[in-house]
Amino acid sequence: MRFQLLPLAASLVRAWTRAYTRGLPAAEQRARRAEVESDLWEFQHDAHAPRAAWGAMHVLARLAAGIPDDLAWRIDAGVTARRAPVTALAAAGVMTSPRRVSAFGLAATIHVVALSAATWMASGATPDSDPGLRHAGIGSRRAALVASFWNPQVSLVNQRGRYARPSAAVVAMAVQRAPSPPATRPFAVIRNAAAALAARVGLTSASTAAARAPASADGLSASSPASANRTPVQSLATRWKAGVAAMVGAVAIGVGPRAGLLGAPHTAEQPQPPPLDRFIARLLQNRYSLALQNGQFSGSGAYVLHSAIGHSHFVLLGENHGLAQTPEFGAALCNATGADRFHAMAIEESPSAAADLESWARRPDGLAQLTAFEKTFPDYALSIYGSREEFEMLQYCDRAAQGALHLWGLNHEALGAAGPILSRMLDKRLGEAARSAVQQLRQKNDDAYSRARQTGNFMDLFMMSADDHDLALATAALEHDGSPEARSLFASFVESHEINRRSPVDYDILRRRERLMKTRFADAYTKAASAAAAPPKVLLKFGAYHIYRGLNPAHSTGIGNYVAEFAEAHGVQSLHIRVLPVQGSAPIHPRVGQPSELRPFSFDTERGARALEPVVNNRLESAWTLFDLRPLRRDFNALAGAASPDLATLVFGIDLLVVVSNGTPATDIR
Repeated sequence: MRFQLLPLAASLVRAWTRAYTRGLPAAEQRARRAEVESDLWEFQHDAHAPRAAWGAMHVLARLAAGIPDDLAWRIDAGVTARRAPVTALAAAGVMTSPRRVSAFGLAATIHVVALSAATWMASGATPDSDPGLRHAGIGSRRAALVASFWNPQVSLVNQRGRYARPSAAVVAMAVQRAPSPPATRPFAVIRNAAAALAARVGLTSASTAAARAPASADGLSASSPASANRTPVQSLATRWKAGVAAMVGAVAIGVGPRAGLLGAPHTAEQPQPPPLDRFIARLLQNRYSLALQNGQFSGSGAYVLHSAIGHSHFVLLGENHGLAQTPEFGAALCNATGADRFHAMAIEESPSAAADLESWARRPDGLAQLTAFEKTFPDYALSIYGSREEFEMLQYCDRAAQGALHLWGLNHEALGAAGPILSRMLDKRLGEAARSAVQQLRQKNDDAYSRARQTGNFMDLFMMSADDHDLALATAALEHDGSPEARSLFASFVESHEINRRSPVDYDILRRRERLMKTRFADAYTKAASAAAAPPKVLLKFGAYHIYRGLNPAHSTGIGNYVAEFAEAHGVQSLHIRVLPVQGSAPIHPRVGQPSELRPFSFDTERGARALEPVVNNRLESAWTLFDLRPLRRDFNALAGAASPDLATLVFGIDLLVVVSNGTPATDIR
């Protein structure tokens, strides 16, 4: 029976969470409940956590201790929910979600109470030590408590010996006290701070504070005759002020440094840490564990993700192509939206390829359809989605969107896409001249493919090797008697021919490709927004450099920056997530007609890799690691200085960085 106690305690925590989140917006409820669920999961899977009855007691104790903070969070969340919508804060990295569970609030309360209690216990006298209190008619036990509270000058262990007085009349003479034992000196620090603060705010006079100050480092002081002859009432009043001062001092010492009100001065003996150390210290404050299981996020980073996704209209996911971890992460993203699901997903494929993938993802035999397509056009017909994991992610996201997910292809055509494009064109309505021109191109494509299989050189494929004169003749024929659909397909082929036949790192080609993505995104979004009652929520999944806000590591402004500006102009937020594998192996296709090869990789070969070292070197080894980079922006110059422009590119370009220790290759669909 005792083994049922921990699940019962967890159920009580869930019930309490449902109770105090009732009535909030759906996104806030999901985020808070996901955070609690993540904490419970971590506790139950922690090998060092107590089990059975002790584990249940631990959970219930945390539940009871956290109730005040939960209620404070509920008040803040309710206020936030009633505010006007927040606009255009994504570029500044400002989070608009209600605050998380305040560990500082609870810790500050505990520290203040502990310090106050310690001061109270360290400052009392027994009823035997103060005849005035005893003669005032206060009961023995109550008198001991009152005496110990009113007298801040003596500790419990020394009060009898130091304050025992004879019943004879008190003689007005100076009395010198012995030095305080080491155990009481920490309380002397609190008393001194309390006295100084009390004098500053007017609770006591400066002369009283000076009289209470020790005469030397050993704690020696003298009592004046006047103080020795005070009446019990006067003694109580003075001690009441000292008690209040002690309480204020405890609060000041416990809360002041955390609130920025108190701080030790920086001296030559206390040099500032190097900028990168300060940056790493702040980075570690925003580091979270993350795990994926059955399409669900868990770990402390799950709340960060759920909250950020719930407040973002556009979510951008950057990846290293060909790995299994990114589509796994993308599927969990689709599941994390709940009722506020994605309406569209923009992918790094052409519009025609995206249309086919959308159709296959909705069909029960979709995987078989994709496999048949890959066998018909086996080399480079698709850019990214020729792997099992990528296609399963599309199917998962379509189910999460209740079968209504639309795929937007923003990229140019793939290297081997000439055959599929020309085949689609022949299925359209064409006049005699246009059909003849397209058939001639189709034959030349087949010849080019045979040649490429012999040489293994993908530059021999028709997408790159087509003759410009032949393309011009076909364009003219299509303008004469081709259908609009056929002309659109061929225009995409010609544009892709210009892009693919030159180096992808060529700056002009890079800019041309980015322009094409932005144009196609704007067209797709405009059409979707005009056809729906509400603007669509969009997930964009592209190569890592494409999704940066601002300049990316290739010194280009890609689709990520465009979407960030687009979101700001429309009064909504965008969220930029990058999945970074530290090392592993990825598939490459170096030769036409040959199976893929696995090639090892490491993050340190990437452009601007030094900027990634702080996050890679401080990742968690046992799980994925999520770094929230948004809180690092406001004080970035003070934290990191201007020494690393690549680090600035990372911090201001990416909101959430997910570090995966080892990347594994995706499975080829064939």
